[in-house]
Amino acid sequence: MRVSPQRGLAWAACTLGGLLFALSALGMTYGSALQLWQGAAAGNAADLAQLRQAAQAGSPAAETVMGELEVHTHHDRQALQWTRKAAEQNDARAAYDLGFAYQVGLGVPENPAQSFAWYRRAARADFTGAQNTVGNSFY
Repeated sequence: MRVSPQRGLAWAACTLGGLLFALSALGMTYGSALQLWQGAAAGNAADLAQLRQAAQAGSPAAETVMGELEVHTHHDRQALQWTRKAAEQNDARAAYDLGFAYQVGLGVPENPAQSFAWYRRAARADFTGAQNTVGNSFY
């Protein structure tokens, strides 16, 4: 779904080429999951607990953010688990993150074929960063 800035969601139109992530069973978008992560980073344990609970309940957006959080705290194995769960539920950002993990060997052995496959999956889901990465691979 594309949202125009005129509808009050300019952040969605600007980030990720206007792509909004599909709502999970909990109705959580990547933006709302990211807000919880930012609250957790500021020391709000309740935000982290809510984010973790949403991820454990199967929210792809929350799983993606938990994966990114675990990378920042150098918990590569946990990051990969969250990211893979979200990517397998067709979360485009998570598919991109998983492609990057295979590209650089973050928590997994480097595997260019797996990396490209995940980047392509994210690109097909209109994730602009992945489209750029896939396009650049042909140069």
